[in-house]
Amino acid sequence: MKKLKFLNTLAITLLIATTTISCNKDDDAIATTSGTHPNGIKILSATAKTVVASTYTFDGNPERTVTSIDIGEFNGDNVYVLNSNDQILISSNDDQEPDGEMVVLTLSTNEVYTGANFTVNENENSLVLTGQVSNPTNGSKNLSITIQESQIGAGTSTYTVNGDQVLLTGTLGTYTYNQILEINANHPSVKTIVLTTIAGSLNDDVNVETGRLIRTAGYSTHLKSDSEIYSGGVDLFCSGLTRTRETGSKIGVHSWCCYEGQTADQLPENSPGHNSQLAYFREMLGSTNGPNFYFFTINAAPFDGTHLMTDAEITQYQLITN
Repeated sequence: MKKLKFLNTLAITLLIATTTISCNKDDDAIATTSGTHPNGIKILSATAKTVVASTYTFDGNPERTVTSIDIGEFNGDNVYVLNSNDQILISSNDDQEPDGEMVVLTLSTNEVYTGANFTVNENENSLVLTGQVSNPTNGSKNLSITIQESQIGAGTSTYTVNGDQVLLTGTLGTYTYNQILEINANHPSVKTIVLTTIAGSLNDDVNVETGRLIRTAGYSTHLKSDSEIYSGGVDLFCSGLTRTRETGSKIGVHSWCCYEGQTADQLPENSPGHNSQLAYFREMLGSTNGPNFYFFTINAAPFDGTHLMTDAEITQYQLITN
């Protein structure tokens, strides 16, 4: 899994310095087209992916819907961050799965409840966590959380159309994949995807599919002077048919974790753990430069660190086409 740098903090009474994490598995899905827009961008024929919203029930009240799931850090440990009008933090195990050993619920009124050792039941496409949280004023309350697998990897990305450009921001995931299809179908004037503040991706499987959509359609990618892209955001930038950047933009790379208990930089170069990323970068950057760049990224910084690429490195690995 990759551990990615996140660029903002969430304040609720406590402060959460966030990072993002994404899985790394083989996925060689091929994007297809059906015609061309007047501006030369190909019309994509792929189907949007379904995201099922997670839910929770607190103190016997009606079920509430989770609007987004992210991954952050609390007291030095990784946690899942479930947002609605309220916010729920759930600890994760060594495999980056929610384990319910620690749960913090902050209501929209800023009341904070804490709990531990929730029961976790795994269904085909979801996890159900049940237990109690409490605070000194109101005592113990029942809390049941259903986490949908599809929403864990959905991300938080949003976009804004500006003429022939679209500005993309947030954490990448299934929502991003669907948004590229939406842009392609509903905004035929768009030619360039501008990556603004991209923390990384919550699902590498989907992220490489999203990159293939961008390349197949023929979109360009661009970084503004204040753009900051990290990890999976760099992967997506590389998908542009042409790639440009303004001085001052930041490109951050690092290793990922884990494959059979090892981080990417610990794996031999012939390990199957590299296969998906190697296939993707060969497609995007060429049969020689693609693998060279990939191995550079995983050795540039540990999975829990970040290396900001220099102008010389950006030139060396041909990230910019013009």
